[in-house]
Amino acid sequence: MTNLLGWRSIFFVNVPIGIATILLIIWKLKDEWAECKGENFDLTGSIIYGLVLLAIVYGFSVIPDLKGAALIAVGIIGLLIFARYEMLIPTPALEITLLTKNRTFAFSNLSALINYSATYAVTFLLSLDLSIRKTSHLNMQILF
Repeated sequence: MTNLLGWRSIFFVNVPIGIATILLIIWKLKDEWAECKGENFDLTGSIIYGLVLLAIVYGFSVIPDLKGAALIAVGIIGLLIFARYEMLIPTPALEITLLTKNRTFAFSNLSALINYSATYAVTFLLSLDLSIRKTSHLNMQILF
């Protein structure tokens, strides 16, 4: 497959698996859905949140450019707008009062964020360190 279509073609293997999974879910799990009666889906809040995430993630990917810093700033402002909007509607996509009124929940989420950030940072830096060591080891073999 990679010889004929290139290495990117291996990702197309997942397409029929995903379609089959979706069809199985629709066919077999009809009675498993738990719908909230009387609550509407917060489409506006979901769109705002999606755009905020897009702006922040894309902003970090082009951060050396001024456009990156502007996108991050727009994303942070959008996050504040999203939080304010979610506090005003009756059926929000994210219940902000969980974070403002329940300190235990808020701090446990903050500690999980710090833990996962530290774990990712160590993994990322270790991968860089190991690749540098491997490259320097290969350079030493070439010299001697």
